[in-house]
Amino acid sequence: MREPQARIANRIDLQVELSYEVAAPGADFVFNIHAARTPSQTLSAEQLVLSQALEPQPQAYTDPISGNRYLRLHAAPGALKVSYAVCVDLMHHRDEPSQIDEVPICELPPQVRGYISPSRYCQADRLLTLATAEFGKLGRGYERVQAIRDWVHSHVTSSRTRRTRVPLPSTR
Repeated sequence: MREPQARIANRIDLQVELSYEVAAPGADFVFNIHAARTPSQTLSAEQLVLSQALEPQPQAYTDPISGNRYLRLHAAPGALKVSYAVCVDLMHHRDEPSQIDEVPICELPPQVRGYISPSRYCQADRLLTLATAEFGKLGRGYERVQAIRDWVHSHVTSSRTRRTRVPLPSTR
């Protein structure tokens, strides 16, 4: 595998404060507010403050695949404030777009199969017809990926209150 051409560091100072009024007899919470630790993302000055003295002690868990970090706790009735702050250093890499290859499906890692498999939400046969018509004449690589990204940004919208349908060609 090629080495990236350049690594670019970005620093993000993140703070989140959540406030709850917990009713009797108390409540269980699972938070996913902690920044992930990854090879490209390091954390410093991380601080978590809980306004209640909690029994049992809160339990932290890191998913070994996604790196997502969870905090589980039981809060007593009354006010609960959860404050989290962290300084995150991100190391991005940049490559010359013409040097980025398209990865054939047979070489993709098994973890991504669920994201590219047909489902009731994606009619793969109809989508293939659309994709071939829109992007089939483009060469493999970054140019085609960029064209797909641009098409999605200009044709697909999402909101919590409505669904947007993208008309797909008929396969009949």
